[in-house]
Amino acid sequence: VKDIQKKSAKKRAVKSPSGGKVVKGKVHTIRWTGSKASAKDKVRIDVYRSGQHCQTIAKSTPNDGSHKWKVPHDIATGGQYEIKISGGSSVSGKKFKITGKAKKGLRLLLPNGGERWLPGKAQTIKWKKGKAGKKIKQVRIDLYKNGCRYKTIARKGLNDGSHKLKVSARWLPGKDYQVRVQSTKKNVVYDLSNKPFSIAKAGPKDTKKDTKTTKKDTTTTKKDTTTTWTGTTDTGTTDTATDTGTTDTAT
Repeated sequence: VKDIQKKSAKKRAVKSPSGGKVVKGKVHTIRWTGSKASAKDKVRIDVYRSGQHCQTIAKSTPNDGSHKWKVPHDIATGGQYEIKISGGSSVSGKKFKITGKAKKGLRLLLPNGGERWLPGKAQTIKWKKGKAGKKIKQVRIDLYKNGCRYKTIARKGLNDGSHKLKVSARWLPGKDYQVRVQSTKKNVVYDLSNKPFSIAKAGPKDTKKDTKTTKKDTTTTKKDTTTTWTGTTDTGTTDTATDTGTTDTAT
């Protein structure tokens, strides 16, 4: 059986999506070849962007050549995405685009592109409620890096138009950050920074101060770190995805 699996793995290739585009909220069938090695053969399916892991679609699914994926609303629009299928061997498809629009209700004001956050300093995230947004009681706020969720700033914050936080010295420096604010009830109601902003590199003093406040951070739950996208139904509730770190709370 092992010899058959190895032979099949060598022929594995991602057929779809492989180039082109997929749309948020729609069900797309991921297809690959090299799928009939064994009825017990399993594969893992992940989404990557520019080499960075974005989300896990399926931790373990039958190696039957297809898997339905409901493209989540909490993944950024744009290109440079690819599907990676692993199990025995790993293969990636051609890069594709993710498209889709949010429903009106929330409009992010700050940070909206070009800002520079300094580790250890206080920042205020600001947004505006539209007519539809007035009915939203709570919002989720996430920090995105390269279009993928990097940290959760607030899971259930008040929809009062602002949220204060302290920039952690443990966050990676970079120029590809964005903030996303969304309704906790309807994941299609959200807004993302129009353009990226940067987070500066932390100095030794910043890092030392930050380690003293780690007890104030709440770690992500097991559910947050192991969520698998099944892509079967649309409940209209909040999308969840694999977080890459801890949930940082405002200090």
